[in-house]
Amino acid sequence: MKKYLILIALLIFCIQITWIWTAHDNLSVSANSISNIPEFNLPSLDVDGIMISQKDLSYQGIHVINFFASWCGPCKVEHPFLMDLAERGIDILGIDFQDNPDLAKDFLKAQGSPYLLTAIDAMGELGPTWGINSIPQTYVINDAGQVLFHKSGRLIREDIENHINPLLLAIKE
Repeated sequence: MKKYLILIALLIFCIQITWIWTAHDNLSVSANSISNIPEFNLPSLDVDGIMISQKDLSYQGIHVINFFASWCGPCKVEHPFLMDLAERGIDILGIDFQDNPDLAKDFLKAQGSPYLLTAIDAMGELGPTWGINSIPQTYVINDAGQVLFHKSGRLIREDIENHINPLLLAIKE
């Protein structure tokens, strides 16, 4: 009887993990509850005493914003896709969300950082204004700060090929 209970528990666990994993892949939307990115002013993860705001995005030519955390499994899975974007010259703002900054620094040092700028939102204060209830979250914005694409959940190759790349090409034209 114990063997059957263990097998049933293991089966339920595997089903839950599969559901969670695939649910993150299916949460892509072309518009979010926000149409423009809200104003923000967050400390830099990389440089003490420096603040990063939405004004830095247009000045730096950043069109991709990614909310991540060192503890986030789906963030780790999507990380190579962000690295590919960065290697192709796409400037990305990373926002370390509800995380320990030291752990985030260690994560980015070990895995490489795809971010041109990295800000810290340790308490998750941006969550309500951005409509964030889980991470990762990725936004593509234009020069005016309008949200052109939003992905709630981890990025997959199809998101980049079908949504992000065409938008970035259109922005640069």
